[in-house]
Amino acid sequence: MTDMTVYVSTTEGLACFGDEFFDENEADKLIEFAKKLGYKVTKEVTTELFADSLNPLRRHQVRDIDWSNYRNILYVIKNRDKSDEEIVRGLHSEGSGFSITVKRGQIMTEYSNFLELDGKNVTEEKLIAVCKRIAGMFISNPSAMQDKIDELIDAGCTVGKSSGYPECQKGFHKGCYACPWNAACKKPIKNEIDVAKFNEVRGAKA
Repeated sequence: MTDMTVYVSTTEGLACFGDEFFDENEADKLIEFAKKLGYKVTKEVTTELFADSLNPLRRHQVRDIDWSNYRNILYVIKNRDKSDEEIVRGLHSEGSGFSITVKRGQIMTEYSNFLELDGKNVTEEKLIAVCKRIAGMFISNPSAMQDKIDELIDAGCTVGKSSGYPECQKGFHKGCYACPWNAACKKPIKNEIDVAKFNEVRGAKA
């Protein structure tokens, strides 16, 4: 059975397959038609704009899987019953089987931990947040992250130090987004991925 993927950009209101663009509302009709012809079809929805090129899928055709892209993490989790080879083909990659096996093991460990904590109330929003956090595991350089932590400390951040700020003693958290020390350092803590990685590097439990 041949695989095919239909991409839908909710931002543009368009869908695409190959080099063809069409209305996003027609995507499901194309998928059903392709299935009747024997194709195994994957539908991927994104808020990103299609590449400004005759081939809108150009950006998906990478040599190895971009593990820092949370959408690829989401794909792996949602297709955890597939083989490594099927994952490679589904992500239009040429990544090695060994690399995929190792990365999938890390991803599924994190996913299992998430299910243990909140397995009874898994929403798409929570799943995406988990995938973004997992993606952060593959992009953060510990030494570079430590440099950012040092910058915050130098600017006046008292995380882990001051009894006057008990919420800060527990580690970095969402309140850091608006903290003046964070702003003084040109806001190195921007999202939940940064919070998780900062705490991981400094050994804190948020």
